[in-house]
Amino acid sequence: MGSGSDGHTPDRNNQDRSRASGDSMHGVTKRIRVESDPKSEERQTKIVKESRKLLKKTSSKSWVQRLNAFKVQVKKSATSDEEACRLFCIVGRTLVTEGTHKLRQLEALEWYEDASELDPNSLPCAYRYGILLFRSNFIERTIAVLQNALERQAAGTSEDGDEEEIPLQARVFVNLGVAYEAQENLAEAINAYQKAIELHLDYPAALKLLGSAHLALEEYEDGETILQEAVRLKPIFPDAFCDLGACLRLLKDPK
Repeated sequence: MGSGSDGHTPDRNNQDRSRASGDSMHGVTKRIRVESDPKSEERQTKIVKESRKLLKKTSSKSWVQRLNAFKVQVKKSATSDEEACRLFCIVGRTLVTEGTHKLRQLEALEWYEDASELDPNSLPCAYRYGILLFRSNFIERTIAVLQNALERQAAGTSEDGDEEEIPLQARVFVNLGVAYEAQENLAEAINAYQKAIELHLDYPAALKLLGSAHLALEEYEDGETILQEAVRLKPIFPDAFCDLGACLRLLKDPK
């Protein structure tokens, strides 16, 4: 399942995870562009149009067959496995953003899984695949996909041309931390948030999540320091101010 914006009761945790992951998902609503090849751009545009046309036929009895045939068509249209990976991600995104049934999300997962097999070194693909896995509540699989992608990052594509201010690798680390928090593994979550901040120091969402994790561990001084930095970088940040207030109150009266 962090960019410009962005826990600790269970309810707050769920809310923060949703917002943090959502912030890390700006790339989902944008076209994946990692090259300037005009013909590749044309193929991507064509795939989007054909995906939307196909979605109008989801009620057809032959929907599954049509979708499988489309997958073969998309793969044949690509000039390499790397391009096929990007095209598969585009179809997966379209199924999620423009589909109207829960089944579309499961079908999208299949496209992302196939995409990741076509180009295991693609961090943009893993980023999007991890987001959808998290939203589908496949937490262990989310962690496995993101960890594997980060290990392979040096050999693959690290950026996705989505013009985000926050480096993609940092956003992947934040999403990994969010997934660890879903498992109540705060130690690993903190480690992931710290790595994200090392990659991009001025990262309000990562700082907020890190500070809130310290709050959950009753490490109020650390939490207060980190959350102060988060709100300094992003003055309008209600969730961060809420947890900052909790830290300040508990520093005065731990009971």
